Amino acid sequence: MTTDTAAMAKYFLENAPRCIRAFDVTKANEGKNENITPDSLYSSFDLSCPCGNSAIKVLGFDWTNPDSGESLFIGPISARCDKCSATHEIFDIQHHGYDAELGNGCWSARGEGAPDEYSYTKCSGNEFKVNLFFDFTDDLFDDDFEDARGRECDLFHWVNITGTCSKCDSEQHICDYECA
Repeated sequence: MTTDTAAMAKYFLENAPRCIRAFDVTKANEGKNENITPDSLYSSFDLSCPCGNSAIKVLGFDWTNPDSGESLFIGPISARCDKCSATHEIFDIQHHGYDAELGNGCWSARGEGAPDEYSYTKCSGNEFKVNLFFDFTDDLFDDDFEDARGRECDLFHWVNITGTCSKCDSEQHICDYECA
C-alpha cells in the first residue's frame, strides 16, 4: 500500500515520535531550514517540560572520536528542568529511530555513566529551547513495513537536535544521528 506524498507529509507533521512524547511538543516552523524541499518528509517539534518550562538543560556525553579526533556531544540525550526538577529522555540511538525500532541494532557511539550538561561555549549558557528535526524515507507506508504499521513516525532515519540558548538567543547544533 503506497500513500501519496502529501498524505505522508501530513502524517509526519502531525505525529510526534514516541521518543519525545514525555514532553509537551509543539509543531515547529521550518521555513528557514535549507534541507527542506517540496518532496521532503520530515517533522520538527519544539519541546517543553510538562510543567510548562521551555528553557531546559540538555544532558548527554562529551566524546572524542578516537579515529578523527573530532569532539562530539552524543547520546543518550535527555533534558532536565530546573523549574520542576524532572528529567526526561529525548533520544537514545539504542532505542529510537529506524534501526532500533526495526531491531537492527545500534552501531553509533553511545555514552555511559553520569551525563554531562551541554553548554554553549561562547556565553556559557546552559538552558535551551530545544528543537528536534526528524527526516523520513518515502517507503515507510509500503507493504514491506506492515509490522510497523501505525508507528511510521518512529522510523525516522535522521534526527537533528538544536537548541536556542536562553542566555544569548543563539541557535546551537547540539547533536545529530543517522538512524538507518
